[in-house]
Amino acid sequence: MIDYKKVSLSNQIFEKIEEEILHGQYQQGSIISPEKAASDLRVGLGTVKEALIRLEAERLVEDTADGFKVLGITTGDIDDMFDVKRKIEAKATALAAEKMSDEALSELGEVLKRQEKAVEAGGAEAVKNLDTKFHDLIYACCGSTTYEIILSPIHHKLSKYRKASLEKSDRIMNSVKEHRQVYEAMARRDIEEVERLMMIHIEHAYASITKG
Repeated sequence: MIDYKKVSLSNQIFEKIEEEILHGQYQQGSIISPEKAASDLRVGLGTVKEALIRLEAERLVEDTADGFKVLGITTGDIDDMFDVKRKIEAKATALAAEKMSDEALSELGEVLKRQEKAVEAGGAEAVKNLDTKFHDLIYACCGSTTYEIILSPIHHKLSKYRKASLEKSDRIMNSVKEHRQVYEAMARRDIEEVERLMMIHIEHAYASITKG
């Protein structure tokens, strides 16, 4: 069901198809017909084509004579995305710790509390969604638009793999514990410790996603 009130219809369609690609509803190599997608989603063909062109720019689909071919995320893509995260995410988090307002820090703490409650309830999907909010807030507060526009899409593209990782009982608890450690170091404005802890978090996430 498309919600016409919150954000533009074009963005909703883009996010809907992107989510279906990233979560495997559209398998790698399958073809998305703009006409069928428009019919299924009950929106105009132009809106769907606009979304698919944006997804092509994100290298999630490729325009072919048969329709838009799903490229999805490969193992090599995961390696590359984590390589980028290693290079700039810890630094971005350290910058956020330095620049983040007390209000934003409080908001980050509330997201973390909700995530800790979601762990107790055993909800991997809720924990994953709050993980996205936690990281996105850090990116938004790092003071670098460049870092934010690189890191946020990467984190979103890893959504399917992050959820699978968080379905492991040890990882779901440890991931949120690592968030707690990062948050407390940020609250102390301990820049070096923030950077160190975020790098550990990145490596543990990579190991959990790639080693099964």
